Amino acid sequence: MKLSEWRYKANELINKELLKCYINSNLGSWDENHITTQILIALKSLGLELNWEDKPQKVKWECHKLKGSFENQYGDIAIVVKVQLSGTCFVEGVAFYEAKRQYFNNAHQPLGFNAIKFEQLQRISELTHASHVLLYDIDINKRVGCASTVSSIIARELAQKKLISAVGRIIHLYGEPWVISLGNNLLGLNLDFQEATVKTIKELSSSINPPNFIVNAAVGLEGLLEPVLDNTFINNNMYDKWLSTDTPQKTNERDNDLEGPSF
Repeated sequence: MKLSEWRYKANELINKELLKCYINSNLGSWDENHITTQILIALKSLGLELNWEDKPQKVKWECHKLKGSFENQYGDIAIVVKVQLSGTCFVEGVAFYEAKRQYFNNAHQPLGFNAIKFEQLQRISELTHASHVLLYDIDINKRVGCASTVSSIIARELAQKKLISAVGRIIHLYGEPWVISLGNNLLGLNLDFQEATVKTIKELSSSINPPNFIVNAAVGLEGLLEPVLDNTFINNNMYDKWLSTDTPQKTNERDNDLEGPSF
């Protein structure tokens, strides 16, 4: 599979999950935590070991999820990637995504990403320059979903000037589909490699405001440098090793009835 094919298939899966989550919003499924959960489960089906035909890199990834007693309604994702440079040499990079959903009225018309708050964006933009808002949206009439990423700094400025609602769906145009951002991150691209930032992001797993999800990845050169996952920084008292090659897939009970009512 080529990277472009992976992006296409990943986008199709995300679109499907967004539609399911919105259709079942009466069950509480249109919230950031549930949406992110379903999307990551879907992406696992494309493989936790990735060898894109048109890329020299080999990627391994896994996901850790906050345990129930620590879980919150937010769908924020910390990305930690180990880039293997030789058998004994590597660098680590990080990225951060703060998930926000579109709000709708009873006629399914968009009201805006009303949960975007300046103070929150100020905090995550200070964490790392590789921080973004991850926007979940759906056009129920066209039955098309969208998960896009926009720099937290751009979103912060819009929020500070109280322009989030006025901008509406135009905000998507300031970013790109998340499948592009995520694919690049897994390749070791568009990350923050500053040691202090990497240390800070890693320490979030034991903080009072831990991310709901940690995508832990490793990348090397196919046939030359085998990527080796290192999850020793993750607090196992707070996180389950949720999506990996050596653990069974965990799903949500609400997935048993995903078709939901028709509009």
